[in-house]
Amino acid sequence: MTDQEFIQAVERAGDMDGERASHAAEAVLATLAGAVIWGEAQNIADQLPPRLARVVRDNSFSSSMARFSRKAFIREVGERVGAPAERAERDLDAVVAVLERVLPPVRRTRLRTELGWLGRH
Repeated sequence: MTDQEFIQAVERAGDMDGERASHAAEAVLATLAGAVIWGEAQNIADQLPPRLARVVRDNSFSSSMARFSRKAFIREVGERVGAPAERAERDLDAVVAVLERVLPPVRRTRLRTELGWLGRH
């Protein structure tokens, strides 16, 4: 999958335009990179197209409270995109839906294990 194909999939999943989908993907992936252990962030990056992989790798050294709750994750995504929580939550759900299609089953399981709240509303 190319960067453009990933963004287009986010557009469809979140019913949003390309610019918003691009910002959403970058914000969610950057937040995700800081919310998981470094090695898992690298494994996720390995499954992504080049530009988005770089977002994950560049943010994998940060630490985030987003690992502890969906609400904290949504708040951080909202801060990154400058959007209210409702929009950030829709962005998160759209990007995660696409990410789960890209990741192999073992990576999806590891991600859900590490972020126990992932997928729960």
